[in-house]
Amino acid sequence: DSSGHGTFISSLLLDLGPRIDLCVARISESGDFRKGISNNIADALHYARTEWKVDIITMSFGYPRGVESIKSQIEHALNDDILIFAAASNDGGNTSRMFPARQPGVFAIHSTNGYGAVSDFNPDPKRDENFSLLGEDIQSAWLTKGESGSCRRCSGTSYATPIAVCLSAFLIAYIPRILPEYKNFLHKIKSYVGMRNVLQLMANERTTGGRTYQYLSP
Repeated sequence: DSSGHGTFISSLLLDLGPRIDLCVARISESGDFRKGISNNIADALHYARTEWKVDIITMSFGYPRGVESIKSQIEHALNDDILIFAAASNDGGNTSRMFPARQPGVFAIHSTNGYGAVSDFNPDPKRDENFSLLGEDIQSAWLTKGESGSCRRCSGTSYATPIAVCLSAFLIAYIPRILPEYKNFLHKIKSYVGMRNVLQLMANERTTGGRTYQYLSP
C-alpha cells in the first residue's frame, strides 16, 4: 500500500469488527484517481458481488461526477440487497456530496467529533438521510514503503465510513441473537430500506451553523 489510505481503513475495520471476513480489492497503486481507474472500481464491485458474495461494500473515495460503469455495478449490488456505504466528501460547503455517496440507495456518511458535533469539512446536507458519526482524530495503522508498525491519526468522512460499516455489521449479527423474535426479519435488515430504518431509530439530529445531520448514537 504505497499511499497508506487502504491500510488505514482496513486496519480500522478489523479493529472495530474483529470477526468480520474482510475482502480487499485494490483499485489503485498510488491513490491517484485522475489516472482512469473507474474500470478497476467497476470490476471490483462486480467481483465483490459475484465471487465474494459480500453483505456490505465500503468506499472511501469520491468523484465530482457520476461514472456510468460504477453506477451500473452499484445498482446490481443494491438489487442483491448488498449494503453500500461511501464517504460524503471533505471540502465543506465548497463542493456537494460526491459520487458514489450521492447515488440513491448508497449510505452517504458524514463526520463528527467525539461529542457528535458536525465536522466543518462535511458537505452541505441533502434532503434525504445525512447520517454522521465519529470521523475526527481517528487512529489506525499507516503502512508505507520502508515503514512498519506505524500509526497515524486522520480526520475525514473516509474514516467515518468504515465505522458506520462496522456498526451496521454489528447490528446484522446482534439483532437476531439478542432479539430472536426478529430473526425472520434479518433479510429486511440487510436491505437498504431496512438498515436505513434501524439507523434512523438510533439517530439524533445535530445542527451546527444551520446544517443538520443525523448523528448515529447507538
